[in-house]
Amino acid sequence: MTWEAPNAAETFRIFKQKLLLVCEDNDVQDPKKVARKIQIGINDEGLRRLNASSLSEVDKEDPAKLWKFFEDQLRVSVNFRI
Repeated sequence: MTWEAPNAAETFRIFKQKLLLVCEDNDVQDPKKVARKIQIGINDEGLRRLNASSLSEVDKEDPAKLWKFFEDQLRVSVNFRI
């Protein structure tokens, strides 16, 4: 994952897609192992964000909770009044 990308949300979407393909290709189905792959792939900045989060150690072993955490951080609020 490249956090410095101009469009981090789109970069994260592609990162997620690639990581899921890698897990599928390598037959990684155990949620804890998938979560570990996510944590490896998010690089230093992602680990800093994860370490500073309020996610418990159990939550950090749940791929769905990891994806949601990062997607929530990258969601851009749009003000339709502008």
